[in-house]
Amino acid sequence: MIVHIGDYTNTGQWSMDIDLAEVCASCGTRKKVECVDPDGTRYSESFISLRQDQARKLFRQIWKHADHDTLTRAQEYIYKHKNLNARKQWDAAGQHFKHKRRLFASGE
Repeated sequence: MIVHIGDYTNTGQWSMDIDLAEVCASCGTRKKVECVDPDGTRYSESFISLRQDQARKLFRQIWKHADHDTLTRAQEYIYKHKNLNARKQWDAAGQHFKHKRRLFASGE
């Protein structure tokens, strides 16, 4: 699911497309890559492609700039995803927007 957000004001225009499938799949998960040197030596590297704090910043931008329908679809998508780290970061990002969460919970 792609989320389109933006801030179109008098001071500037910007837009952002966030791929929730990629964010949820890589949030806080460690990936391992096998590499081969030119001389034939094999080694592996382990890394986290998207740290949890980075995912929380993306989710915070969604909470800040998305409309109600987009928030509804994004929350449903994130809660259906199997990555618990993504769900935890979504809830943490939404805590900064308590007023918006109350409106969201009441269905307005």
